[in-house]
Amino acid sequence: MPRYLPPVHFPLPPTAVLASLGAAWRDRGQQEERALAVLGTRFPGRSITLTDSGTSALSLAISASAALKPARAPLVALPAYGCPDLGTAAVGAGAHVVLYDLDPGTLQPDFDSLGDALEAGATHVVIAHLYGRAADVGTARLLAAATGAIVIEDAAQGADAFWGGVSAGNLADWSILSLGRGKGYNAGGGGILLGPMEQAGRVLPDDAGAPTWRRELRHTATAMLTQWLSHPALYGIPAGMPALGLGDTRYHPPSPPTLITRGALSLLGSALQQSAEAAEARRRREQQYRSALHACPGVQLPVPHPSSVSGALRVPVLVEPSRAAPLHHLGVVRSYPRTLDAYPEIAARVSDLRSMPGALQLAALMHTLPTHQQVHARDIDRIVQTLTRQP
Repeated sequence: MPRYLPPVHFPLPPTAVLASLGAAWRDRGQQEERALAVLGTRFPGRSITLTDSGTSALSLAISASAALKPARAPLVALPAYGCPDLGTAAVGAGAHVVLYDLDPGTLQPDFDSLGDALEAGATHVVIAHLYGRAADVGTARLLAAATGAIVIEDAAQGADAFWGGVSAGNLADWSILSLGRGKGYNAGGGGILLGPMEQAGRVLPDDAGAPTWRRELRHTATAMLTQWLSHPALYGIPAGMPALGLGDTRYHPPSPPTLITRGALSLLGSALQQSAEAAEARRRREQQYRSALHACPGVQLPVPHPSSVSGALRVPVLVEPSRAAPLHHLGVVRSYPRTLDAYPEIAARVSDLRSMPGALQLAALMHTLPTHQQVHARDIDRIVQTLTRQP
């Protein structure tokens, strides 16, 4: 089997994964208490809600914050380009959607377009950090303050990113994190909602169920299998199975939020402990790509804001798909090939449809380059050589 790189990979120590297997039968309260203590040091002064996914965390953020202003039905401003789970969360919260555009040259919100969304009556604004690039949440908060809209920071892809010296997850009153395998904090699954301290204990519905032991075992088995199959000598096997849909960006119908698994609670500590060192190594690889590709014709690198420090989850580049296609086995993939309004389930909730040229350009051209620890110098050289080759 030839070497085949996954687009993202965040290793879990084998001992930690095995320990999470026994966590399914241990006392939930003690595990949750330890996890909250660890998170409290990184995200001080926040209420912390642990749930089954980042999508559930975002849905809860919309619902809980909307309950503070019950006279206004939620109308959520979402970036027109991004993961369709953004739409899933809004649908799950019973909200309608208005879209705003992004700037392909920076991956920042198009603030004129966001202003239009606020004028259209948006009660909530979701600002997402894409690929580890910190977004300008502060400017969004200033715009939203004029209309009373609530800003939610989607830091699912923002692990170890910073804006103005402040870490992602601490940039808005409401923030969400993901613990999925493709994110910087990998606990095999789960989500975190960070909110105002006065909302502690008020976010999850009373009927939010605890995971069954079968789901606990499935979580740990999936974490173990994912770690094993993510090895470059083996990843070609699942990548060659279309039925698995690896890398597909599909719309998933919403499901009621549930509690996080005990297995994820067990893995959370090691995920946070190793994240800063892993992010620093990713930044070094990102810089190698940027140094080699900054003047390459036909390859556009979105410019990072000088106030930001990237978490370098992946390196975003805009390039014609035909030019990147030969690099799929090296973890170079097309990212989010449709705008959110191209998903019928989301489009049915969208009001005030407008042209989103930036999002359309990103959907047509955006690819990401891998930065994880399995990427070697020779892999970066081959990726750069292929992308710089004139078509």
